[in-house]
Amino acid sequence: MKSKEDLLRLKTEIDDRKTKIAELKGSLKFQMNQLKEQHQCTSVEAAIQKIAELDKELVKISNQIEDGTKALEIAYNLTNQE
Repeated sequence: MKSKEDLLRLKTEIDDRKTKIAELKGSLKFQMNQLKEQHQCTSVEAAIQKIAELDKELVKISNQIEDGTKALEIAYNLTNQE
């Protein structure tokens, strides 16, 4: 049988872990609300999908900028000439 001190230490540890769990649940709830309000995503999976879509859009826009820059360089004869 465990001593009274061991049982009290175990009770304290259990209470500490219950507190930590409550804090983590509160943090998760806050972050999920933020995800919903700021990015219109109701789940982590929806956020991952939105990130993939935004990455594709970023690549597309980057390519458009690069193509436009090249076109301007050619149009105004701004290519690297030494």
